[in-house]
Parts: sequence; structure tokens; C-alpha cells
Amino acid sequence: AIVGVSNSCSNSIKVRPVFRNKNNILTIYNGLESIHDNENIKNISLREEFKIPKGDKVVVMLGTYEERKGHQFLMISMKKVFKKIPNTHLVIFGTGSENEKTKIMSYINEHTPDKNIYLPGFISHAAEMIRDADVMLIPSQEHESFGLTAVEAMNNCIPIVSTDIGGLPETIGEDGLCGYCCPKHDHSMFSEKIIYLLNNPLHAKEMGINGSKRAKKLFNPERMSKEYYSLLSD
Repeated sequence: AIVGVSNSCSNSIKVRPVFRNKNNILTIYNGLESIHDNENIKNISLREEFKIPKGDKVVVMLGTYEERKGHQFLMISMKKVFKKIPNTHLVIFGTGSENEKTKIMSYINEHTPDKNIYLPGFISHAAEMIRDADVMLIPSQEHESFGLTAVEAMNNCIPIVSTDIGGLPETIGEDGLCGYCCPKHDHSMFSEKIIYLLNNPLHAKEMGINGSKRAKKLFNPERMSKEYYSLLSD
């Protein structure tokens, strides 16, 4: 069998001529353990780590420094967010080459200079630190077979603003339930959704809770392992 981690991923395989008539392509969603189920969880505060004042807003991005992850799109979108809500802080976790990091810095300098933006690189406990975030941002522009970052946010009851690339809408679910999916070139809608969630914390909290329920139902390791076991047992 050939397993895709989302229907979007599986369908992208089926359209290829060599696989077009195959009936052994199926989908098994990824499962991700919630950090809250980990007994060794560290009590690490994102706000303390970056000295973010109490009451200020925090949005985060988790992803490699690859161009396809949409850092340029994000900075264009954040320009409006910083204008509307100046006390917003953006933390971008990720890894990449020095050239890729330099490119991201150029986007920051071009679109959002002198703003509260942090680029700490790779931090092993980033999944624990994001618990303090108000919104998770996923500005990807291409090639997203699933949405692991989205599930990490959902496990932490954090609402999401994402683009509609690949398996992201499928992972996040109905628009407005756990987060929002915007067209990948629509900077205006992306920024408006961020601003809305930051200005409406009660609704944002409700969406975060919805996300947690969705993650526990669809994206838990036990469910994933059972489906693979069933497949291998046939």
C-alpha cells in the first residue's frame, strides 16, 4: 500500500499516471502526542524567555527557513498587524542555512523594520514554549502535505491563521472552527484574521478549545498506530 498523511497528499499521488489506476493508495493522518501528556514537560514561558510585557500580544510561527514556508508573505501581512496593534510580538522558530536566514532578515527589514520580531532559530522545547502564544501563524506558500505545526497549536489550545496550501485546510478543519485558512496570496485577509483573533480573545479561546478537541479525536498517536497496525495485519 501507499499511505498519504492527508487526503490532499494521497490525491497528489493518484494524479500521477503511474499511480492513476491503483486502488491501494489510502490516507492515515499523522498522530502527535500532546505535550500535556508528557510527564517530563518543562515549565518554560515564551513571554519570560523574550521578556515580553504582560498584556502584550504574541503570535508565533514554527517552520524551517525554506522559501516555501512563506516568510515574505508573513512580513507583508504583519505590517498591517503591527500598525493596528503595535504591542504585538512575533516569534519565528525554525532552522535553515545562513543564506536563508539572511533572506528572512531582508524581508523583516523591508516590510517590518524596528518591530517586535524574534528569530531565535531552533529551540528543542519550542512546542512547549508556544503555550503562551495568542495565535499560531502558518503562511506556507506550497508543498504542505499535512499540518504538523497546526496540530501542535491545537494541542495547546491556540487558534490558527493559515494559508490554504495542501493538507492544511484538511488538518485545521472547517474555517472558523479551530482557525482560519486564507488564500495563499491574500495578505490582507491573512492580516485581518490575525487582528480579529488578537482583538477578540474570548472567541480565540473558544477556537483554541475546538482545536484541542479536534486534535485529540483525529490526530492522536493511538489512533494512528491502530490504523497502521490494521493495514499491516491485512
